[in-house]
Amino acid sequence: MVYESCLGEWTKDRFSLHTHKRSGTNMKPTHTDVHDRNIRIVSMRQPWWHAISKLGKNVENRTTPAKWLNGKTGWIVILESKGKPPPKEVALMCRQSGIAPTPPQVRSLHKRGQEIVGMMRIKSHNKGNLPSHICDSPWYMGHHAWEILDVFPFKQSIRGPHDEPIKGSQCTARRLHNILHHDLIVERILDEII
Repeated sequence: MVYESCLGEWTKDRFSLHTHKRSGTNMKPTHTDVHDRNIRIVSMRQPWWHAISKLGKNVENRTTPAKWLNGKTGWIVILESKGKPPPKEVALMCRQSGIAPTPPQVRSLHKRGQEIVGMMRIKSHNKGNLPSHICDSPWYMGHHAWEILDVFPFKQSIRGPHDEPIKGSQCTARRLHNILHHDLIVERILDEII
């Protein structure tokens, strides 16, 4: 497999060398944030949520800026997409972080998919107007950068009623309050942030 070439020891020294400090303040989302009519739900494939929540990834690369934020910061809800971690993306994560997960760790990244796994507070930067700390990050790959300020992984992932998957097709930067069964999902998110 592609990621075999990046396997190695998992050490604290290598971890600290490649983790860029986030510029946030360890904020938690609030009830007001979740009830904001403009909050978005964004789908994300593994291994990138793992890199954000566990490895200190401080930039999310996207093809478009988060225009709905109008240059301000804001929380988004993360939907883990369905699908196994693509070996090329795992290899890229290894190169960017300097940390090489073992094959069992890579396999464990993929659980059921199509479930909400957490929230993150971001600030969107346009490609032509990036601060130096974004350009210097090993996670920045030359796209529109969503700077990750704070991350709040959920203890329990959230699915729809009767344990149904939440379909990614209805969640691509959509307003959380416009998706199917949003009342139930918002209630479950609020339970997680208490």
